[in-house]
Amino acid sequence: MTEEQIVERRQVRKRTRLTPRFFSLLLLCVLAVLLGNFLLNQNANQLPNLHGWTTSEVLAFANEHQIHIEFEYVFSDTVAPTLVSEQHVSPGTLIEENMVIVIAISKGVEIR
Repeated sequence: MTEEQIVERRQVRKRTRLTPRFFSLLLLCVLAVLLGNFLLNQNANQLPNLHGWTTSEVLAFANEHQIHIEFEYVFSDTVAPTLVSEQHVSPGTLIEENMVIVIAISKGVEIR
């Protein structure tokens, strides 16, 4: 083996060696992904602010989380017709299976 081949072989080994810096970076990336996943799943069990959602969006959310929705229809000067104007369970409440949530749907502006 010539001197050039030995030097070349050492350079190849040096390039492919895994350094502690690489493992530290890999560990940091894994921790960031796990933390992000934890934070996303933590909010998954809380009731969002439904203000402005359509009835079909509310029903899809209810089916996904196994909750029951009761609709009441009210006049609203600030919310477009057929959209949620208020909810009777505050946002951020933990969702329980088979819980009932009353949602007010806007009928639009009352004509007098």
